[in-house]
Amino acid sequence: MAIDYSKLLKDLNIKANLEKNNKTVEINPVNTIKSTSSSLEEGLKNIDEQYSVDKQFENVVLPKSSGVQKLEYQPLTDGEIENLAKNSLAEYYNKSTKAIMEETQNQKNDLSDYKKQLYDALAQKESVIQDTYSQAKSSAAAEALKRGLARSSIALSQAAAFDQEQAQQIAQVRNSYIEQAAEIDYKIAELETKKQSALNDLDITYAAKLAIEIDELKKERSDKIEEVQKYNNELAKYEAEYNINRQKAEQDLTLGQYEILKNKTTGLSEIEKELNTHKQEKKFEYILDYLNSMSKKEALKLAETNDVIKNSLDTYYYRKLLNAIEARS
Repeated sequence: MAIDYSKLLKDLNIKANLEKNNKTVEINPVNTIKSTSSSLEEGLKNIDEQYSVDKQFENVVLPKSSGVQKLEYQPLTDGEIENLAKNSLAEYYNKSTKAIMEETQNQKNDLSDYKKQLYDALAQKESVIQDTYSQAKSSAAAEALKRGLARSSIALSQAAAFDQEQAQQIAQVRNSYIEQAAEIDYKIAELETKKQSALNDLDITYAAKLAIEIDELKKERSDKIEEVQKYNNELAKYEAEYNINRQKAEQDLTLGQYEILKNKTTGLSEIEKELNTHKQEKKFEYILDYLNSMSKKEALKLAETNDVIKNSLDTYYYRKLLNAIEARS
């Protein structure tokens, strides 16, 4: 079947008015580029660029990478996790230990103060007992002296009885003190035992809390490792798909577009021939408009001597240009 090159060219967006950088560019800059041969050359070069088959590839966009970086994660070692857990429980352990020690010491101080108070009370009671019996003995001796019995066996026996009673009362007071002091000492010793038991219980509780904290930190580590691996696996999958798509796009661009075009038509040369016809026509119109701003003599001289003009047109369009200038009045 014959190829409709006009339709093909239309499909390829190769028209008189083409898009450049997503903006319509009209190849008719007669009123803006008239000053020098270099500006003429620039205009002609622009036409060459616009009527190139490569123009259809200007907006080819290759698949873009996400630009996302692979996650890097350095997990804590078991030793680092243990130290971290210990640090997190250090305040709890230190405060609890201090509370046990202070409570025990406060109770010990209270008992020691009470024991001292008992001793002071004992000394006071002994002093009272001694004073009481000393006065009783003095009174009995004075009475015996009045009767003339100061050195009698009765007076001596009575004095001995007072001494014995005094000794008995002092002994009773001291025994009572000793019993209470012993009970206090026992309670102080018991406090020490309770303190050690409380510290042992604290160690057990601390060890349990430490084990839980370590397990939680290890779980966090495992979850983070899994999360990072999952993310990186997804990223790797995406990058693999991206590489495949980009490679395919690059292959289509570098190998495929012209080949595909050739396979779908009778050949690229026919398209280039059609393009060249349009290009020569546009160059002819552009140069003629450029020269129309000059006098006939100046325009003819420039057309015959300017290499840019002569090299831009083929024989047919060059002769057509000269004839058009000659036809001017």
